[in-house]
Amino acid sequence: MVFGETNRMYEEIKQEIIKHEGKINKVYKDHLGNATFGVGHLVLPSDDLQEGIEYDDTKIMEFYERDFDQAVKDARSFTRRKY
Repeated sequence: MVFGETNRMYEEIKQEIIKHEGKINKVYKDHLGNATFGVGHLVLPSDDLQEGIEYDDTKIMEFYERDFDQAVKDARSFTRRKY
């Protein structure tokens, strides 16, 4: 698979995840009671996100891109052959 095709595939996957998860511009509690933000981002103390504040799409996508990139990196580490 060439690089451009991979990027298109990732962009399609990202859009599907957004459709499935939704995109919420405030900190909210997920079904387990965890503080969550944007597209299913688990809020960490280091995130400096506050309840009751509405954040713009730029902020949401900043966290989403970082989370997605980490998920891809983690998936790759599990699927690499180790000899």
